[in-house]
Amino acid sequence: MNNIKVDIAIIGAGPGGYVAAIVAAKEGKTVAIIEKDKLGGTCTNYGCIPTKAMLASVSVMEEIENAKRIGLNVEKVDLNFSDVIKHRNRAVTASRKGIELLLQKAGVNILFGNGIISEGKNIIVKDDKNDEIANITYDKLIIATGSTPVKFPPFNMDEVWTSDDIWNIENLPSNIGIIGGGVIGCEFATFFAKSGVNVTILELMPQLIPTEDEDIAKELLDNLKKNKNLNIYCNVKVTECNKNENSNEKRFLVKAQMSDGNFKEFSFDNILLSVGRKPVLPEGIDKLGVKISERGFIEINEYMQTSNPNVYAIGDVTGRLMLAHTASKQGEIAIENILGGKNSIRYSDIPSVIFTLPEIASVGLREKDCKKNGINYKIGICPFISNGKARAMGLTKGFAKVITEVETDKILGVSIIGPHATDMIMEGVTAVSKEMKVEELFQFVHPHPTLTETIIEAALASIDKAIHL
Repeated sequence: MNNIKVDIAIIGAGPGGYVAAIVAAKEGKTVAIIEKDKLGGTCTNYGCIPTKAMLASVSVMEEIENAKRIGLNVEKVDLNFSDVIKHRNRAVTASRKGIELLLQKAGVNILFGNGIISEGKNIIVKDDKNDEIANITYDKLIIATGSTPVKFPPFNMDEVWTSDDIWNIENLPSNIGIIGGGVIGCEFATFFAKSGVNVTILELMPQLIPTEDEDIAKELLDNLKKNKNLNIYCNVKVTECNKNENSNEKRFLVKAQMSDGNFKEFSFDNILLSVGRKPVLPEGIDKLGVKISERGFIEINEYMQTSNPNVYAIGDVTGRLMLAHTASKQGEIAIENILGGKNSIRYSDIPSVIFTLPEIASVGLREKDCKKNGINYKIGICPFISNGKARAMGLTKGFAKVITEVETDKILGVSIIGPHATDMIMEGVTAVSKEMKVEELFQFVHPHPTLTETIIEAALASIDKAIHL
């Protein structure tokens, strides 16, 4: 067994862990990172990268189907699922190898195995045969062990898919019931429905994507409903899910109470459960004396530090805005603070991105946040159909929305649903994080014709000074 002494040990090599490791190594610290599955964590292997690789296929398919409006006649578009899977696997493998090369280049010691927290400042690393392969002694520890999909009755059956294990499928299902109309559910529904699969979404809340404002959710719903393969039910409570014993019929029988109070039965060959994630805690964490919340997440302060001053935690395991880029920024901040800084994150400055068709991106406050906190606000909206570039591209679905404070004209939040929303949101991130006023944003010259002109028009609309609306 190898005995390794380092300045910083990191358990978990997802987007938080590996970024923290590289930053620390570049600052001259000795670093060991322990990963029991695959480098890149959920994002690279089961989340961000594989879903976007697959959604890229149906996004291009939609563009081709709509190409007639811009002068291109394409008779038929076929999706070859096995080739889509090959593309997805190439993207995942390339990303994972890229992370490994970056860690190696930075001089990070990579260990594959289960990192078990031991007495003192030690971590025992065991391989998949449960043999001890290393003992790591550290000065500071960062826990970045991530999360796993939630599974609960009546869906706690092996045959029910989650976003982690759905990647094992080799063929497109004939139909699928998706329990949960949040980000994960809507992205998978977008892919499967566009691929010709009959999809039904059952969502507990009154709207899809409950984290977003009602007008954004409605615009998404209106666009998704245009796909004849997709059925969406909101304000629905699933009460039963049973295996169908009749082999000639669909595998699952689901009973749900609908929005009108009546019960309805659904039958599906496949079910995807996408109702959230829960933290994965490292083995032996009780030896550290860190505080764990009632929901099972590691509690941290604004500096990513736990109740144990030598232990930091980042990413999904903390329960703070469970996004890959949140974890990466937390990793950077944790290292800065280990090195003596006192840096923190304002989580409202972190954008969220959703790769449905059309895309959605938001940053800062939503209207619901303003109402909850008693903030006097105004909104400005610029539909993409008012934008020259969008009209030229034939992509006019959706709108940009800016929320401003009544008293100051300060930009509080930006939401976009429409073409390339996930790439456009950075202007909103800058405006919100720098607490810019509309007039300050207006001082920047926006190139024409570009889609980002919708953001400044929406901002100007919020103070009744829009030019092209």
